[in-house]
Amino acid sequence: MRSNLDAALLPPTRRVLTTTEAAAYCGFKTPSAIRKAQLEGRLTPEGRRGGKGTWMWLVDELDRFLRGASVDTERSGMPRPRGEDEETKTK
Repeated sequence: MRSNLDAALLPPTRRVLTTTEAAAYCGFKTPSAIRKAQLEGRLTPEGRRGGKGTWMWLVDELDRFLRGASVDTERSGMPRPRGEDEETKTK
């Protein structure tokens, strides 16, 4: 059985990782940093395994987070800044 450290040292062979695997990939000792980043809106999960299970994380999203790049608001489901939403524009 591999440890989290071993998993962090190997390049990912899958495109989507569990929260524990994502934490190891990012170099965190525990998954709590991933959960905190999600709650703060700095990291967006791909979805839940089977719709109800553990959060799953795209390796590309984790790489974006590690680079410090901003979250893509279109993908994240975050509301657009005022004035960018088609419904708020007056005709």
